[in-house]
Amino acid sequence: MNDKEFSAILLRLAVAATVCDGHCDEKEIEIVRTWAKTDFYLQNIDQEAEIESILHEAINDIFKFLHKSLEALNLIDFSLIQKIIVINLILAVIKADNVIQDSEINFVKTIFRNLKLSEEVVETIFGTWWIISADINPG
Repeated sequence: MNDKEFSAILLRLAVAATVCDGHCDEKEIEIVRTWAKTDFYLQNIDQEAEIESILHEAINDIFKFLHKSLEALNLIDFSLIQKIIVINLILAVIKADNVIQDSEINFVKTIFRNLKLSEEVVETIFGTWWIISADINPG
C-alpha cells in the first residue's frame, strides 16, 4: 500500500471515529480537518469537500459505514508504524470532545483486533487511553 492510499484509508477511519458513538461532534471533526490539512498526500485534493463527502456517507448509514471501514482493515497489511499512526489519530479524534463513550471504546478495541494489536501493546505505547485526564490547575 502506498502512502496516498494509506492517507485515504486513514481519513475514512478518522471520520468513522467521529460517528462511532452515534453522533458527529464538531470538536472531533475539527481534529480530522486539522490532520487533513497537514497530511502531505491530501494536499492535492479539496480536503473539506472530501471530508464532507465521507461524513455524508457515514451519516446516511452509520452502521454500514463503520462495518465497511473496519472490515477494510482486515484486507490490508499495515506496517507497525502505520498501525501506530492509525491508533494515534483515532484516539485524538475520540478524545476531542472530552468524553469517551462505551461505543468509542468498543470501536477502538475493534481497530486493535483488526490491526492485530493486543490491548497490552497499545496500552504500553499510549497508556490508559480510555481515560480523559482533567487539566489540573495548581493553586
